[in-house]
Amino acid sequence: MAARTAVNPPATEVVPVTLVVGEEEFLVDRAVRDLIAAARDAAPGGDVHDLDASALGPGELASLTSPSLFGGGCVLAVRSAQNAGKEVAAELARYVKNPAPDVVLILTHAGGAKGKELLAAVRGAKAAGARMMEYPKVRTARPRRPGRSPRA
Repeated sequence: MAARTAVNPPATEVVPVTLVVGEEEFLVDRAVRDLIAAARDAAPGGDVHDLDASALGPGELASLTSPSLFGGGCVLAVRSAQNAGKEVAAELARYVKNPAPDVVLILTHAGGAKGKELLAAVRGAKAAGARMMEYPKVRTARPRRPGRSPRA
């Protein structure tokens, strides 16, 4: 029987803010795709913005999360949030404490010390409906058995 590598079940419930933390790019990418699909199924017709945090400038978060004239919400996926500039990281930290009702924000973070203020902000915003999903690095393809040496 294969062991699960992720500590989270697949995401099907749509919440306003989700932070996906992990170094396993495949698992993080799959989680983001599943979250985007679930959000689009819950509210079809909205915009989807998928961008890297380093490309996000100060003030752009407000324009991306503001309500549309045509109605419908939006899904905003911000990848590599640890690479966001100080101003953008501060905007994101403020946003997760009070998210817009018709916006689904998905953040990815590699973990570690870089950008840890944003991680702390999302952990503190769990009461406001934020969710954190963790995908730790897979160290081996299968668990090692005690007393056995690896085959050469």
